[in-house]
Parts: sequence; C-alpha cells; structure tokens
Amino acid sequence: MKIEKLQDVSDCLILSGKFKDRNDFLDFKPDLMEFLRDFDKNEPICFFLMHMHPVELYFVGYLLKLKEFDSWNIKIHTNDIKISRFFEEVGLSEKFEVVLRDL
Repeated sequence: MKIEKLQDVSDCLILSGKFKDRNDFLDFKPDLMEFLRDFDKNEPICFFLMHMHPVELYFVGYLLKLKEFDSWNIKIHTNDIKISRFFEEVGLSEKFEVVLRDL
C-alpha cells in the first residue's frame, strides 16, 4: 500500500495498491497517521482509492473507526467502479460520500 499527497489538491491523499497481509496493513496505519497530522480533523479530507479492489474489510473497519470514533471527516473518491459498488453494497457509500471520478 502506498500513500501520496495529491499535489494539485491540498485535501486529498492517494491510497494505492493492496495489502499483502494483515501485517502489511498494521505497518500502513502509522504511515497514514503521519500523513493525517497535516490535516484538520474538522475539514473534509479525500481518500482517493486506486488499485485496491477487492477492498480488505479490516481497512474498511479502520476507515469507519477514523470517521466515527476519531471524528475525521473522510470522503472516499475512486476511479474504480468496483470499489464504488463495494461501498454501495455494504451500505457505506453515503456515510463516506463516495464519488466515482478520474484523478
């Protein structure tokens, strides 16, 4: 999993790739928190998900934790219809305001 800050858009992080296993995910969490330090919790932050299908459920659980318990205003953007449909199917497309768009 790779994290990048989108150069042209100050409120967007690009999350790309897949987790090899749960340990890979556990290594990713502190990296994400390091990036989040540059953002205001109360302002919307876009996570642009690329090349992540199928989305791991532990990642979705972590996104929910960040949004619901840690009060981050997270929005999900993706260019992959499969990821967009996944969030619709599990009933989270409105919670994360999922948007299908090109980068």
